[in-house]
Amino acid sequence: MKLFISSVCGYSVQGVVRAFSIFEIVKLPFLILMHWAYAFEPGKTRKEYDFFAQWGLPLTFGLAYPVVRILVSWLLFKVSKARNVRMLWVWVVLHTIIFIGILSSWPFMWSNNAIFGEMNSNSLGILIMKSSVVIYVIIWNVTELYLVFCLIKDIDSCGSFNATLSKLSDKEIDELNSWLNFNNLPNVKTGSFNISVKDLQIDEAKPLGVGSFGSVYKAVLLKDGENSIVAVKSVQNGRDANYFKALLEEFSVLAYLGTHSNVVKFVGTCTELLAQRKLYLVMEFCAFGSMDEFLKAKRSLFTSFVENGCWCGEPGYRYINIKPSQAINTLHLLQWTYDICKGMEFLEEKKVVHGDLAARNVLLDHKKVAKISDFGLSTKLYESTNVIRDDMKLIPWRWMAIESLIDLQFSSKSDSWSFACTIWEIFSLAEVPFAGCTWDSGFVDSLKSGELRLERPSQATHELYALMMKCWSIEPHLRPSFSRMSLQLGEMVLKYSTATVSN
Repeated sequence: MKLFISSVCGYSVQGVVRAFSIFEIVKLPFLILMHWAYAFEPGKTRKEYDFFAQWGLPLTFGLAYPVVRILVSWLLFKVSKARNVRMLWVWVVLHTIIFIGILSSWPFMWSNNAIFGEMNSNSLGILIMKSSVVIYVIIWNVTELYLVFCLIKDIDSCGSFNATLSKLSDKEIDELNSWLNFNNLPNVKTGSFNISVKDLQIDEAKPLGVGSFGSVYKAVLLKDGENSIVAVKSVQNGRDANYFKALLEEFSVLAYLGTHSNVVKFVGTCTELLAQRKLYLVMEFCAFGSMDEFLKAKRSLFTSFVENGCWCGEPGYRYINIKPSQAINTLHLLQWTYDICKGMEFLEEKKVVHGDLAARNVLLDHKKVAKISDFGLSTKLYESTNVIRDDMKLIPWRWMAIESLIDLQFSSKSDSWSFACTIWEIFSLAEVPFAGCTWDSGFVDSLKSGELRLERPSQATHELYALMMKCWSIEPHLRPSFSRMSLQLGEMVLKYSTATVSN
């Protein structure tokens, strides 16, 4: 019975509002029958010239009013289910107009015996009955209005941080709750990954960033008696339920992956308020933010060790009066490329496809170590080497491999293609790949024919660009694995670090 009531009506304030609307829809047909039974009661005498008393009152209060109330109640049932604030306000206006109209008509109806017939209206019993009806109508309608105002407040209280969740239907919430029983995600909901909302202090004033599926905020987590700075992610404003599910998929992947020095650490998740449309994904806080924004900010503070595609011992140009901690150079770029490759090697070993590797989805921690993040498009692979994605979501086409663009095939080899595009971003100091291109069939055809490839960034060596070109091979099996690239990049870091120091 409880399951049936929750499935029909919903949860908390929303459920009570919908229960009110259902009761109203069931009650009003009886009101129609009562009025028409009175209007045509056998033996009732009416003056022939009193047409309104004969037909007007029954048609108005015995048919029109109940039908309108049924329609308005059905509207309330639907919009409260959808948690649509704008339509809830429309209902409030309609309901108020009807409520005021019916109250103002009571004196006229009484004078024409439209409520209690031709009984002695001066008797105490009739006065009590009339007063009781008025009190009932007022209490019912005012209570219904109050509950709708509470529902509007409940939806608005979610704010932009959980605006998408506030729009989820009860059926979707039930499905997600069932999914969150985690047949394949142990310990996330009830184990070591579970975080109480009381232990989170979220700063929603300034978001740290906005990704493909969610907004990220800075927060303080109280755990084991200590406060720590964390990043909290939730679905951003204006997105539908698919983005919420993508967020669930993201912490599914993070929970499965475990810990690696070049992958953003998964701290936990808060699911206890899921019925109230609130879900928080808690992750490691990376002080220097995303790679692309960091590189853009450091363009004027960059020192190059590359000239005409070759590594030179002396920097190509220097800046005076700049603290070493503020500047970056080509060695930093190479080290971050190596960090990302190590993280992707870990994903490859775990048979996880990232699907959205780009500089915007790489974060720098307080030690400026690069860490892979934003697993909104990630897919965990158990039995097959490829997965065909059946939805487009947000397609990062500038970073995607040919087979991903044509057939939506994603694998570690398509991640290799995206990795080369990410290297290009890093060594161009966060320029946009294929900036002059548009998404159309001609773009895909040019990639497929081999005519279109990103040119060597000015800060990249010929050796590094040759590795990038291998990653952009048309045939996926010809692209190098991350384990192989990790060895090659590690040798580059050692070789160029030694060469720079010796010079």
